[in-house]
Amino acid sequence: MPGVWYRVELHWVGRWAVGVAPPGLPGIFGGMTEDLAWGVTAALVDQT
Repeated sequence: MPGVWYRVELHWVGRWAVGVAPPGLPGIFGGMTEDLAWGVTAALVDQT
């Protein structure tokens, strides 16, 4: 069974980004660059 998150690294002229993404989906869902970092939160709500 594949992992829930895969490590992603993007490199281009003078810049880079590294983070994680679900298998098969493009983009970085949580990660960082030299200047910025972002993440994903899960706000679970009790609906009983």
